[in-house]
Amino acid sequence: MPGPTAEQRRRTLRWADAQLEPSVAFALAVAITVLVAVGDYLTGPYLAFATIYLVPIGVAAWYAGRRAALVVALLASALGVLTTAADMGDISPAVNVLNGALRFVLYGVVGVVLASERQALRTIAEMATTDPLTGLANRRHFEELAGRELARSKRERMPVAIVHLDVDDLKRRNEVLGHVAGDALLADFAAVARRALRASDVLARVGG
Repeated sequence: MPGPTAEQRRRTLRWADAQLEPSVAFALAVAITVLVAVGDYLTGPYLAFATIYLVPIGVAAWYAGRRAALVVALLASALGVLTTAADMGDISPAVNVLNGALRFVLYGVVGVVLASERQALRTIAEMATTDPLTGLANRRHFEELAGRELARSKRERMPVAIVHLDVDDLKRRNEVLGHVAGDALLADFAAVARRALRASDVLARVGG
C-alpha cells in the first residue's frame, strides 16, 4: 500500500500547526472540562469519563502550552473527585482523593508530552524554513511563498514585485575581517530591511 504523498504530509503539518490564540484555547479547554464534568455527574458512577477529560487537556497543551495544560489537568482531576463524591458508592473518601491525584499525574504527563511535541514541531518547522543567521526565510521557503504569490497574482491579475538585493563587497569583508564580521553585516542588514518592509512583504536570504 503506497504511503502518503509529500503534499498530503504538508497538509497534515499545516493542520497540526494551525494557530489558536492561547487565551482562547485555554478558555475553550476550561469550558470543555466543565461540560465533561457535568456529563460525568449526570451519568453517575457507571460511565467512566476519565479518558474524555484528556480532550480539553490536549487542546490546552497543543495551543496554550505546558502551564495551561497542567492547570486544566488539575481542574479535571478536581472535578473528577467532586463528581465521584456526589455518588461515592463503595469508594471511600481517601480512595477518591487518591484516584484524583493519580488522574492528575496521568493528565499532567499527557499534557506535558503534547506541549513538548507541539514545541518540537514548531522548532522543526522553523529550522526547515528559516535562515539561522539572519532569521529570514531561507531559499526553500522563499520559493514556496513566491510560487504561491505568483499563482495568486496570475489568478487575480494583480502585479507582484520581486526585488533582488546583493550586499556589496561581502566576500572581501569575509576575507579581510573574517566570516564573523561578514555574518554580523548580513544580520544587521536583515534587521534594517525587516523594519523597512510591510508585514505582508516577504524577506528571504536566497544566497550562500
